Amino acid sequence: SARSLSVLDSNWRCEESGVFSGANECKFWKDGNPVIVQEGQSNPFPECGDFDTCGSETIDNGSFISGDGERFRYQCKSCAAGWRATKIASETVGGTQCPVTNWYPDGCYQNDDYSSSFPGTCPTSPHRTNECQYQSGQEWIKADAGQPLGVVGCLLYTLCTTNLSPDSALQLNGETPKDTYFAMCNTCKSGYHASKMNNSPSGTGGKCLANQMITECTQGPAPDNPTPAP
Repeated sequence: SARSLSVLDSNWRCEESGVFSGANECKFWKDGNPVIVQEGQSNPFPECGDFDTCGSETIDNGSFISGDGERFRYQCKSCAAGWRATKIASETVGGTQCPVTNWYPDGCYQNDDYSSSFPGTCPTSPHRTNECQYQSGQEWIKADAGQPLGVVGCLLYTLCTTNLSPDSALQLNGETPKDTYFAMCNTCKSGYHASKMNNSPSGTGGKCLANQMITECTQGPAPDNPTPAP
């Protein structure tokens, strides 16, 4: 028998067969491989927020005593809150009911929101092409993944806001979409002082409010009033 396509949340358990215990199994795709879950077991992929049900088929156990079971086929539909798709699955367990053209996540990863602090180097990711923009003096300057943010004398940065690509931007050919991070200096190193402050919000909203972020650090003692950027 085959079920109509419906959606399960991440709390599913593989349906039990009743009298013929152990006859059923559930199957889904994760990280490039099919995964089998025995009946009664909980979903081992909680990073996925919901699943499409992609039908089922009879499992012939070859024994009248144990009875035939059912194999239920599920496919991760979207990652849970706070998680993002690693890539689009190039295969599914769903057959014609859940084809790859439905853009199913192959896996899910937890994205760092950098809520406490932002690194002094533009972060790298195996799943996205990262780019950073930081303000130095009057200019916003680009830094690619792995490159340092170049405000001379800056110790700590704040992430102002982001422009993160949606999972729907992932491609079956493996091409990774771009995430952009906008950051500003919030603390100068020891022996430096804030010689210029931002005179307006970061231009992208977020946490970087006017006259609270540093656009230039200069060696020497701090003056009474840092100079706003023109």
